[in-house]
Amino acid sequence: MSKLSSISPIDSTSLELLEAAGFYEIGALAKSSTDGLTAELEKAHSVLRIGDRPPSRESVEQWIGIARGMVGYREDSVPVLVASRDFGSAAYVLSPNELQMLGNAPCAIPLHPQLLISQKVAVAEIPAATLFAEQRGDFEHRGHGAPLEGGGGSVSKIIMRPIELPVSAVLSDLSAPRTGLDMSKLRSTGEMSGTVSQQSVEPAKDPRPSVSLIRAPLKETNEGRDINSNFYIRGVLHNRPWVISVGAFLSLVIAVLIPISVVSTVFLLLSQELPEKFPWVPKWILVFPATLPLIGIFYLIMGMRCNCRICGQKLFLPKLCLKSSKAHHVFGLGYIIPTAVFLLIFRWFRCIYCGTPVRLKK
Repeated sequence: MSKLSSISPIDSTSLELLEAAGFYEIGALAKSSTDGLTAELEKAHSVLRIGDRPPSRESVEQWIGIARGMVGYREDSVPVLVASRDFGSAAYVLSPNELQMLGNAPCAIPLHPQLLISQKVAVAEIPAATLFAEQRGDFEHRGHGAPLEGGGGSVSKIIMRPIELPVSAVLSDLSAPRTGLDMSKLRSTGEMSGTVSQQSVEPAKDPRPSVSLIRAPLKETNEGRDINSNFYIRGVLHNRPWVISVGAFLSLVIAVLIPISVVSTVFLLLSQELPEKFPWVPKWILVFPATLPLIGIFYLIMGMRCNCRICGQKLFLPKLCLKSSKAHHVFGLGYIIPTAVFLLIFRWFRCIYCGTPVRLKK
């Protein structure tokens, strides 16, 4: 809904006073009565001292008229409050006597924290009050007004509905003194060491031998080997170790065969074009470029089958992506050749992509 600032006769001081009284929108102002709103503003001004004096009744009546014209609100559309004697039902309406009792009750105005800061009002200076908006269901109000017609006392039963405030603040009670640390309840680690029994816990063993073999090698495999040495076989057992070995071997062969085939082809061409300068080039070096396609086919076939046991990536096929910091790497040679050499020598390796150790021996 539109804000009250769109009503031009309302100045900034009156707008601040209206917001302090709980009126933020034109719809709420249009539903108010002139006398009731004037009384609310006078009460808010007496507490907050916003401005020199509260707005006059004529100004309030002008504001309400403009607001009703903007929202199309008619005064005859306000529901008439009728007294209800059906005290067995779940809801009650307000009679004129009950309205008089609520009018004589103390009024608590919700305040915005920024308003307290601007007016330099301390929290301790604000008296505590019961906030009716926090009540749920039937709420029994005991006032000092005239007794209800036909009743024996000045007690009214009202159903309170919650309202939403723009800001809710929770204040801590700092008046209670803080208790110090009780040093008598503290115990040193030396005193506690004798009271707790030292127990050694062995790792759980899987009853299935095949699962245990996948996780760790046999005891006799690493017998007599230094645990910090590369010859100490570690990692997860690969399910196709011979495929990985053949793939590593073919990767090394193709890595050596490609540059040799290129050089051999160049020398053969030179010996054909310039036989007087290159008579020493043997004819048998033609075998290197001739066997390159055949070896390349086997390399591609085995490279497609050499996967990591953990992440499933192709180990010996080049791939432009981020590699693991734990992978075998030599500057200038990359990752595939060092991994293949390490695998063939030590019978285990670290995956180029996930860095997990994988072994080829049980």
